[in-house]
Amino acid sequence: MRLCLFCGVEPFFTPYYDPKRNYQIEGFHSLWHRAFWSRHTFRDRAHVQTELPRFEHWYHYVYQPPALQGRTPAQMRRGIAHTRLPHAQRQLIPCDRLPITAGRIHFMCKVDATGQLELLNETWLVGRKWIGEYVRATINTAEQSITFWHKADEACAWRLLKRHQFRLKETVLPVLPIFRRNRTRCREYLPG
Repeated sequence: MRLCLFCGVEPFFTPYYDPKRNYQIEGFHSLWHRAFWSRHTFRDRAHVQTELPRFEHWYHYVYQPPALQGRTPAQMRRGIAHTRLPHAQRQLIPCDRLPITAGRIHFMCKVDATGQLELLNETWLVGRKWIGEYVRATINTAEQSITFWHKADEACAWRLLKRHQFRLKETVLPVLPIFRRNRTRCREYLPG
């Protein structure tokens, strides 16, 4: 999250433990566990980093996911440009602990049977009216606030349900000008 915020990206997290909403990443995680993590006994992080390129090569150039109808991920990506941070931007990213930068972090969460949801080790009351519904929680680090939003369907606008303070224990730094986005796309789509 810190790296995303530092680079001017608004991360959006899908609901935890909800395979129907996370099926692509859950499927990949299952494959990664079967084909890599459970096949080795790793001594340390360096050992993982040494073995990982073999798995990555297999995944991109040998493995044929069922959804790709006999093609590998590398074959599907042919002709698609890879976007990487320019060298000047990569050099600005601190090697040690990243600061908290001004920005927003979004989470989709399901309201539990008590009208609450758990997020970042805290429980938040949304309201009994929203039991079983999915809501979006948005943390605004610059404002040190958290807002809860609901959208009944695609045709409806987002509706603000609640706003609370979300105090951070660290100083929030502004986004460096070189990382500032000049598109309002996310802000137009996700108010808050």
